[in-house]
Amino acid sequence: MESSAVMPRLAQLVSPEAVEAARGLPPLEALVKLGVSREEAERFLRTEYGGPYGGWSCDLSTTPVDPAALAAAPRDLCVRHRVLPIARTGEALVVVVSCSDDVAAIEALRAAVGRDVMWGVASAELIDDALRAWEAGEPVGPAH
Repeated sequence: MESSAVMPRLAQLVSPEAVEAARGLPPLEALVKLGVSREEAERFLRTEYGGPYGGWSCDLSTTPVDPAALAAAPRDLCVRHRVLPIARTGEALVVVVSCSDDVAAIEALRAAVGRDVMWGVASAELIDDALRAWEAGEPVGPAH
């Protein structure tokens, strides 16, 4: 969170000690540590900071997940980085992440799949649910 534009704004709202305790954490986790609800923090980051790839908001409770997208990505890498492939479009893999500034996750996936990655931001809880279903070999998506 050190280089994020969020830190100066937080310094105006909370004590220096609280800001220091959140330093080094990803922005979402830092906001939660500072007392912001996870839902409010996710909404704030999606609205204010779309991230370096220009991510969009995705509601996984209504968005279908293409099994071909899941098959195109290494499951262990996706679970480790909390990334869920949901579609393929042209030569790109479309994924959702819970933290819009997790550049390392996007770059690791891009290197692993050998194609461009387009991304959106979704609820961490819904991503985790979908990843658990995928790991268990169960269908992934809103109808399941």
